[in-house]
Amino acid sequence: MAHAIEFHGLALEGHHHRGVDDVRNMVRLLPFMDWTLEAELLTPPGEDL
Repeated sequence: MAHAIEFHGLALEGHHHRGVDDVRNMVRLLPFMDWTLEAELLTPPGEDL
């Protein structure tokens, strides 16, 4: 996660490995996600899209 935060020009906020701070940092990455893969990620193996 730290590499992804840095890659997008953000800084880690809060304390390292403190659950609530980790989640807040992960949420900050959501706008950078490639949501075109959502169907593939949510489709169980063996099922057609």
